[in-house]
Amino acid sequence: MERNPVFVLSKLNSLLLNRPRHIEQTLSDITKREMTPNPWLFDEETSQLRSLLKTIGNYPLASVQRVVDEAFWTSVEERFEVDPDPGVHASCEWLLRRFGRSSLRQINDRLKEQQARRASWFVNSNGHAMAVVHGPIEFLAGADSKDPDRDAAIDIDPVDGSIEAWSEDDQHPKRIPRSLAVALKETSLSQINEFDKRFHVLHNKALGPTLEHPACRVSWHKAAGYCNWLSKLDGIPENEWCFVPAEQSDEVMVLAPDYLHRKGYRLPTEAEWEYVCRAGTTTRRYFGDTDELLPQHSWTMLNSREAISIGSFAEAQSIHYRKTFELRNTPIFVHRIAKAIRAFELSGRWNGSSRPTKSSLGFFDCG
Repeated sequence: MERNPVFVLSKLNSLLLNRPRHIEQTLSDITKREMTPNPWLFDEETSQLRSLLKTIGNYPLASVQRVVDEAFWTSVEERFEVDPDPGVHASCEWLLRRFGRSSLRQINDRLKEQQARRASWFVNSNGHAMAVVHGPIEFLAGADSKDPDRDAAIDIDPVDGSIEAWSEDDQHPKRIPRSLAVALKETSLSQINEFDKRFHVLHNKALGPTLEHPACRVSWHKAAGYCNWLSKLDGIPENEWCFVPAEQSDEVMVLAPDYLHRKGYRLPTEAEWEYVCRAGTTTRRYFGDTDELLPQHSWTMLNSREAISIGSFAEAQSIHYRKTFELRNTPIFVHRIAKAIRAFELSGRWNGSSRPTKSSLGFFDCG
């Protein structure tokens, strides 16, 4: 990478300056042409803005700090707070966190207090930023026959050590007939502690040293209870909650028979999970097919070991627990963003529903 970020910064500043005009024009086009409610998901200028925000953040901190001024950070803070695109919102958050901007906490607190709603993302009662994915959705699901990991894989559960063997389906058309909202980040320990004060002490001292780390070792039933609690917190009627007590025990949760038609919070289906992980791509991972790029996009057994420090947007990724459990999780940055937000979604395999305990928050049905 070129060590001098001046050229990137010049282009980025131009996009930031032009952003309000571009949004206004895009919204005007929606009205005139009856376009999709979120047309900038694959919009070229929006994509460039996301990419350049990520690029400038991957320069050495000192080289960026020498060439940016306070006006630049004010523009980034404004985009983080008001931009209608969840990808720009997420990219700005990562950049502000990367450079330790104290304004980030203040803005996040304000968004939570206001329960802010933008065109394609909103913040709920417990501070989860949710990206809206407008349906109906059609995409090519399954794994390409050339994928070396397609036919067989083994997962080792980090909690009980159980081994799960699975294989992926051939590629096939898939349709999701509804709109959804998906959490931009994993559920933090501080968030789940609002639901269960004992959770961190019982389950996460080793993997999550601080409350800003993701909640790990979340059982399916605990996740279901947390989703129902979020639904209650948001004022969603109980008959719209997606999980109900099992007949044999009030402590055991099961999916309501009509859960896909309910408005409450839940975990994603396999198709939903695959769709947001793919982020509109058809390659093995959203950034391409090669394993060589993997260390630049996620923490894995190959590049993390025990010492995991802040410094890459991939710290939002779930750690891959394979063959050893001697890892610590990482502070939350940005995670699981809708559809075309290519910088921040998961880079794992495509069938998440077979391992529901590893889902962070899941989905909220938007209709």
